[in-house]
Amino acid sequence: GSMFGKLKKYISDEKYAESNNCFTIYTPEYAIRYKVFSYFTTDAEDTVLYRVGFERNSEYDEILNYISDKSFAHYEEVPSIENNVVCLSTCYGEENRFVVCAFETERKEY
Repeated sequence: GSMFGKLKKYISDEKYAESNNCFTIYTPEYAIRYKVFSYFTTDAEDTVLYRVGFERNSEYDEILNYISDKSFAHYEEVPSIENNVVCLSTCYGEENRFVVCAFETERKEY
């Protein structure tokens, strides 16, 4: 019943994670395709994950490595500093969050 609650299936059902490794986000201008590269649990106060406003530099690369290192599964394809990344999270108990992160693979304009 929580927002993005189905994300927790990644942790409980390996086949679900394999068959749901891509998703699309629709904006008024674009359909943007993403590929999952990490899913994990974290503290609700995770200061690395839950921040905005950073440059695409070595700090961004460190954040990508942090996200990849926390993952319960390890993927061959991971983003580089050039990729846009989106992370979706949902409650996981009282103080934690379950997070699924994906990188942009395709963008189509309407």
